[in-house]
Amino acid sequence: MRPFFQTFHTPSAVAKFRGLKSIAVVLCIGACSLTHAAIIEFSGQLDVILIDYGGAIYSDVQTGTFFSGSIDDATFDGDISDGTTLTPFTERGGGMWTENDQIMDADTATLINSLAGTSFVAGDLYDEIEMGGAASTSGEGYIEISLIFILDPLAFNNNPVDYYPPNPDDIVLVIFLIEELVGQEEVIYLALGAVDADSDGVGDHDDFCSNTAIPESVPALGQLKPNHWALTAAGNGFDFDTVLKGKGKGPNRSYTIEDTAGCSCEQIIAEQGLGDGHSKHGCSISAMDDWVDVVNMP
Repeated sequence: MRPFFQTFHTPSAVAKFRGLKSIAVVLCIGACSLTHAAIIEFSGQLDVILIDYGGAIYSDVQTGTFFSGSIDDATFDGDISDGTTLTPFTERGGGMWTENDQIMDADTATLINSLAGTSFVAGDLYDEIEMGGAASTSGEGYIEISLIFILDPLAFNNNPVDYYPPNPDDIVLVIFLIEELVGQEEVIYLALGAVDADSDGVGDHDDFCSNTAIPESVPALGQLKPNHWALTAAGNGFDFDTVLKGKGKGPNRSYTIEDTAGCSCEQIIAEQGLGDGHSKHGCSISAMDDWVDVVNMP
């Protein structure tokens, strides 16, 4: 394994750089003792499929599919799943790397900007922490799973070896990466997604509210009032649910958690300082519309 953004993400680039020696600073290879050793849980939607030649474990899994997994940041054992196929992995040639003051190329800038809503350009600097492991596959191949932290260029302060875990304020983006190879390191699958820490379907870079619970505590009285909304998980867990009054067709409104930037009704109530009526019966149309306007301001 090697730092992903040093090699980047097109078939030609992968082939070109696979033969180069990594210049990464290796923090841990094999089981090692870290002061902050922990099991890191991660999840998120698959955002980008860069290579899929077929025959890989996750071939034909569509973008938007929700993945979840974990990795031990001391042993680098872990697992990943798309909800159907679970893939355990071990350290096997993996470990942890840091990269200080990497120079961003145009392709890397475009990718990070698309995932994080940033405005990097070619020539900008960034710091990076990557950890991962691997597992054998059929046909003498293997699959690599990595967790990549893209950091502010001042994060390491020119001393990357001592910088783990990273300060949350320095984190620009966290990515999970899946790469599968066969034969003489021929890449047949390469895909990635932005990590969604609270598993609400909205990547951390776009998520205004952390620790979103689905279903949420609203409505406190146990039933939504007509034309009020909450994440009850009665239908699609990422869509706000409501009930209609009588036989009416309702207000012709619908809301998703993406519309609210990862916030539930109870979180909207807290952020907007709304009254108990919303907690008891769900968020009203005006409360929902006002919040959607706030979080979607340019």
